Order: sequence, then structure tokens, then C-alpha cells
Amino acid sequence: MKRLLRRLRELGAQEITFVPFVWAEFEREHGLPRMLPADPTTPSPGWNVVSISVWKVARMGLLKSYLELTPWPDSIPIKPRERVGSSFLLWYFPPAQVPMGVPGGAGDSTWK
Repeated sequence: MKRLLRRLRELGAQEITFVPFVWAEFEREHGLPRMLPADPTTPSPGWNVVSISVWKVARMGLLKSYLELTPWPDSIPIKPRERVGSSFLLWYFPPAQVPMGVPGGAGDSTWK
């Protein structure tokens, strides 16, 4: 978490989309930038931090529900910008270039 915080500060990230493996007061206790809610099937504009455990074990929060949906890191052809430590992958999507049209993504009636 310290490496992630240091890297986000270096990048000047003011807010991030991030689903951590454990819940805590990351902004208050660790100084992370403002955390935005995530859609497990569509990346958000700006910085997206993906915990490899949350992605591979918990399917970005989908768990064993919604098996017809695909977590967005599995459905986009864009590789992460970098890996931070052994646990986190970091993507940046300029607002005009967020991958859209991911089946089951935001706006799709299958995700409730």
C-alpha cells in the first residue's frame, strides 16, 4: 500500500477508481487520493488501480454471482500502464478514451 501511495503521489493522481481486497479508511488512514466507486465490468476515466487478488479471486467484486459478466481487465485489449509492487496494476484512461461497449458494462441491464 505504501508503494502504491508513493507512486500515485508521483503521478499527481487526485482521485482513483479502486476496489481494495480489504476495506479500511484508505483515504484517511493511508493518504490515498479520493476513491471513486467502481463498475466491475467497465473501467473509469482517469486512474484505475486493480488489486490482482480482487481481480483474480473476487472477480472485481462479482464473486460467483453474475457469472455471465466479465471483469473489465479480462475484456479490454489495453495492458496496464505499470505494476506497483506485487499486488497492484495501474491503468490510466483519458476521459475521451475510456473503453466502452464492454458486454455487461455500465448501462447494460444485466448488471444491477
